[in-house]
Amino acid sequence: MKRHIYILALAIASLLAASCDKEIGTVDFNEQPRLIINSLMTANDTANFVELHLTGNTETKPVKGAQVRIFVNGSLSEEITSDSSTYMIKSQFESGDKVKIEAKADKYEASAEVVVPDTVEVLSIDSVEVVMYDKYHYAQHFMRYFIRIKDLSALSETKYYRLSVTQEVTTVGGYGVYDGIVDHVSYYTYLNHEYAYSSDIALSEGEIKKENNFEDIDDIDMVENVFNYYGLFRSSYFKNGEYTLAIDIKEPYYRSEGYAENIQFEIRSIPRSEYFYLQAITSFQNYEEGYALSPTPIVPSNVNGGTGIFSVSAMAKAVVTRDLLKIKKGAKIW
Repeated sequence: MKRHIYILALAIASLLAASCDKEIGTVDFNEQPRLIINSLMTANDTANFVELHLTGNTETKPVKGAQVRIFVNGSLSEEITSDSSTYMIKSQFESGDKVKIEAKADKYEASAEVVVPDTVEVLSIDSVEVVMYDKYHYAQHFMRYFIRIKDLSALSETKYYRLSVTQEVTTVGGYGVYDGIVDHVSYYTYLNHEYAYSSDIALSEGEIKKENNFEDIDDIDMVENVFNYYGLFRSSYFKNGEYTLAIDIKEPYYRSEGYAENIQFEIRSIPRSEYFYLQAITSFQNYEEGYALSPTPIVPSNVNGGTGIFSVSAMAKAVVTRDLLKIKKGAKIW
């Protein structure tokens, strides 16, 4: 019997509580299709959506015209349909809400339910400049940010989180000077979402630590190293409901004209189901055959009657800005 292994790809912008025994794993070619619910929503967001597909042996099939119902704390919040496989959700959610989805398309039905977790509180953000060296011994300049957060709900049970970073950098593209005064200037802006987290014990949980900056992890052949693509971490390292994240963001390259920087930190409190789903997807993205101690990852599902993932997170935001631009319109040059 031929079998096919697939995972449900989820576009994350900007990534089991009740049913952690179910899995997305091997699929028989003679297995009947199942309804896939894919949705990672955010509380108090106006751009939430649900993707519906049917399972297949080699690819999934988009589901259009299905009936989707959203319940909040047991009451029907909305009922929608769509002429595409994307179903926009208008319902608003808050921490503590019990959110349930029911989807029906012809003879296929599926449902899932989660409780929206509490939002963390960002207490402070501090920073310090650090220099690290790559494997070629070149110095790399970073700004290390210490983000102190608080979640009192973590005092009674393990909580789960996801960190994402958006760094917006503006540099001078060109400018003109008249009588020693800048009379026009153009800027170049780019975005960066990457950060290093080797100095943070929670974000680097489960990774193989380098003894120095030049060691190549790939030299260890028994087990593959896992990169934390989605910034997942747990409250296991919290003390008195608090924890300080430590992440490194590379300083922008700039010329004598300087630069401006806007960094947005998003810390999502996520249900247990989303944590283990994204952790499994991470393992799949890192997976390579040939490592003796690295079995094929199994992706969990919290959907009843079908498969996929349904989750609602609660997000806290913090912003750090830095304006070091030396060339601005009206600035005196000489």
